[in-house]
Amino acid sequence: MTDRHATTTPQEQADFLFDELSAALRHIPDDPAQALDALRVADRAFDALHAWLRAGKPLPQPWRDKAKARPPEEGPGDTG
Repeated sequence: MTDRHATTTPQEQADFLFDELSAALRHIPDDPAQALDALRVADRAFDALHAWLRAGKPLPQPWRDKAKARPPEEGPGDTG
């Protein structure tokens, strides 16, 4: 994971946290010790993104794009 990234907007911070988690999950370790380290890095990256989202801050752009593309869900009692 990279050192703390200086961002100028909440959206940039959300995207940075998402990118850090994505990079950690894409990493392919060479041996068991590296695998353990990779899991720890991914766990810290997930925790940071989770805390960000739980605080009500913006979604990362890839998720915002998916949310815009999805049709609205039907509410209770809708018979479509």
